[in-house]
Amino acid sequence: MAQSTKKRSSSKSKKKKTTSKSSNKPSETILETRTGAIWDEALELELRLEEKLLRDAIQNATLAVKELESETRNVPFERRSGLRLKEKALKAERAFNRLRALRQGKLLPEAHPDD
Repeated sequence: MAQSTKKRSSSKSKKKKTTSKSSNKPSETILETRTGAIWDEALELELRLEEKLLRDAIQNATLAVKELESETRNVPFERRSGLRLKEKALKAERAFNRLRALRQGKLLPEAHPDD
């Protein structure tokens, strides 16, 4: 009876080994197909696009802050200036929300399913 349980456990371990070997083979082939000048160029272009998006978001946020600061320097408060200030504050908030989303990778295009 003890021999039969030993045989079962050894047969289970053999099955696990064969499945782990087969699961390694597809990942190796994927890595082999992702090398080359084309993939390097694609990665470089993706990084350049991300950099451009970040620079644009930073520029928009900086301009929104400057507009907000220039409006708040005016001492007399009028209803019109208050509305302009509110609009500029909303503009600054939108610009910073976009910048935060870009930094977190939320606004970037989704990766291809093969990645």
